[in-house]
Amino acid sequence: MTGQPISDAELGSVFEAAKWAPSAYNVQPWRFVYAKRNSSRFDEFLRLQDQRNNQWAGKSSALVIVFAANYYQYKGRIQAQILNAFETGMACMAMLLEASGRGLVAHPIHNYNQTKTRELLNVTEKSHQLLTFVAIGRRADPVNRPYEPISKRHQVKEFVFRDTFVNTDPTGADDC
Repeated sequence: MTGQPISDAELGSVFEAAKWAPSAYNVQPWRFVYAKRNSSRFDEFLRLQDQRNNQWAGKSSALVIVFAANYYQYKGRIQAQILNAFETGMACMAMLLEASGRGLVAHPIHNYNQTKTRELLNVTEKSHQLLTFVAIGRRADPVNRPYEPISKRHQVKEFVFRDTFVNTDPTGADDC
């Protein structure tokens, strides 16, 4: 990423893509809190990151914190939201694809201080799951980009099974 700014309209289009992700009962449990580069909140968000993430987060144009609501109201009743992380993941994928389609980079980040993030934004574990950060920015010229080897991926046969489930749990927890 280059650290160059992105417009509110560009960022808005990325969030607009999330709006259209599938959601049971149209609950849309995803919640995004963002800060743009050169703001005090951006610097606060950056300090929540593990130092290793700064190669992406430190050069991003915006940092987004992703939450999933644990409850929703339907027909006047408050109910537990059991698909919240799944649906929020689909919304994030929509954001990542939209960003890529616009020539931006959107990089999910896992290593951050969850406790300090919750304290900074006053979000409880009871109300929302804290899922990830996403660094969004302009793609760096390949010559100036740090080398990032393509990560090894599982073969499809390792996670797709026909007619029966194959336990791949390394702990053997489901062994009968």
